[in-house]
Amino acid sequence: MPTPVVGLEDSIVPETEFRALGQSFLMIIVSEVGDKTFLIAAILAMRHDRLIVFAGAFGSLVVMSILSAAAGHLLPTLIPKQWTQFAAAVLFLVFGSKMLMEGREMKAGNEKIQEEIKEVEEELEEVDAHLDGTGGRTEDGQAIPLEAMEAGVTKPKARATPSRPTSPPNNEQISPPR
Repeated sequence: MPTPVVGLEDSIVPETEFRALGQSFLMIIVSEVGDKTFLIAAILAMRHDRLIVFAGAFGSLVVMSILSAAAGHLLPTLIPKQWTQFAAAVLFLVFGSKMLMEGREMKAGNEKIQEEIKEVEEELEEVDAHLDGTGGRTEDGQAIPLEAMEAGVTKPKARATPSRPTSPPNNEQISPPR
């Protein structure tokens, strides 16, 4: 039987629940820092109102947490405990090996991070251009970012290019006055 810990005046919470709360908090913090969602929220906060970006990111995290907690509660009641533990072990092995393979193929340090940030920025620019009507469109409907239009590029570049992203030329005739 877990030893109770006196929390508030009238409530007694088992020590194991505090431990589970701490473990889940720390595991999620460690796994989310540097994740693609982390980068998206950071870039969106640079472009839009921080409070609105925080509310959207927080809301999506709440929804995902509720879904995962519900799945963690319901699955053991629907499927025998041994099967859920086996399935969890298999999933950890599959995702762990996938991460190891991606880690081996990953480019060195800063270059890969810059490439991911550039990819996220391009995705956000496409969404912004679509929503507010800025930017251009190619024949197949792909959005052309404003920076590319300023540089004279009329076709969006392919996403899966192994080379480093290039910045627009620093030509004063092409660049708008500041």
